[in-house]
Amino acid sequence: MPAELPGLYWDEARNRYFPISSKPKQQNPTSTTSKGFHPTQSIKRRRSHTLWRANDVVRETWNHCLRERLSHELLSLQYATTSQLNHTHVPTLGRIKSFSVNLHVVLCGSCCLPAYQTATFLNDENKRLIGDDQGWLYSYRETPSQDWNELNPELNLHALSEVSSISISGPLCVATCLGPFAKVAVQDLTASGGAYILNFNGTHDIWASHLQGCKLVLGANQKAVYLSDVDSNQAPQFLNTNSDVFAVFLQDNLIYTGARNGSIQRFDIRLGKQRGQKLFESRFFDAPRILQMNGDLASFDLRFPGLSSNPVVQYEGHVNSYTQRLGIAFDHTEGFVFAAGQDCHIRGWSLHTGVPITSTLPDPTVNATLNIPVSAVHRTETNVEGNPFFTTFPHPIETMEVSTEAGGSSLWAACDHELFQYHLGKRWIPVVQ
Repeated sequence: MPAELPGLYWDEARNRYFPISSKPKQQNPTSTTSKGFHPTQSIKRRRSHTLWRANDVVRETWNHCLRERLSHELLSLQYATTSQLNHTHVPTLGRIKSFSVNLHVVLCGSCCLPAYQTATFLNDENKRLIGDDQGWLYSYRETPSQDWNELNPELNLHALSEVSSISISGPLCVATCLGPFAKVAVQDLTASGGAYILNFNGTHDIWASHLQGCKLVLGANQKAVYLSDVDSNQAPQFLNTNSDVFAVFLQDNLIYTGARNGSIQRFDIRLGKQRGQKLFESRFFDAPRILQMNGDLASFDLRFPGLSSNPVVQYEGHVNSYTQRLGIAFDHTEGFVFAAGQDCHIRGWSLHTGVPITSTLPDPTVNATLNIPVSAVHRTETNVEGNPFFTTFPHPIETMEVSTEAGGSSLWAACDHELFQYHLGKRWIPVVQ
């Protein structure tokens, strides 16, 4: 037997000593009780961690990227076990079609500092805006002493035409409606006066809007409409799309439109009148399209908008084949997307990985189908119906929002005259009498 020398080991095959630092590592036998636990290998073997196990792994690892990923998965599990709900019957004249809680306004003298994805705060009051299918726009200032039965009708955009969108940026708010006449209401939320109306000749059926500062883009019939300043009398700029525009987004000097025929176009407003650049056309066949609706939900990389571009992330499980209006909401702070399905369910995914927000199924003896009463205004305590992902609603959800307030993130969903606020990641604790 060769003698053991400090810092060296004996190799039987080569019959000589070598530095111990070059000694090959021995593979540990596969065992569920192995002390050589590696967090990354555990993730590959099993993606769905329990809450306790995920907490242990986050504490054990020094890998920053791994910690971020595990923390995100842990938050997803917490979202999946949500059970705290505020359910309110809102006394609107018509069914709720649009709802906005998506901006935090901090008033500092005469300047306004917007912060993304929170509610509108004015003088320490939360202000909600609601539009119904009768053309009415309502406002509500949430104070400890006020209930939703004190909802204030602001104005009627067009009788019997639904309020199709509400967009807020800083102190300004715009609301649009469908119908034969294009009307846009503009209101300063910090002022005591009412709203004023913008009219657009030759334009009808405004489906969507996006307000950025004083800049406004609208999605209408066969085109998008751009206003450089809602407070000025400048003529609007029309961007032809050859299909009704259902979705718009304004980012500095770039306008993105999503149309009825499935096309996505990008316009640069610095170039004046032009044809938009079509993005990600490889999603379709070469044949002309009038209508495209297949329920796909995916994200693309705008750095590679070519014809052969493929989705970066696909969100599997979304259900839709013909419903034009379904709610979708983004939690950009934590990286999640929520979408309402044609089957009257809400689903959620990680925005970055596409992994669905899932958890163990609820007790099958508990009926998670909402039985919404038609009685007067009421507030229900949080209950077993407080998980948005296990609830079957009476009708598909048409509008959703994510807000971040003092109590944490909330998912808002409207169905008919009912408004649901799900406190994401929070549990309902029954009060013992």
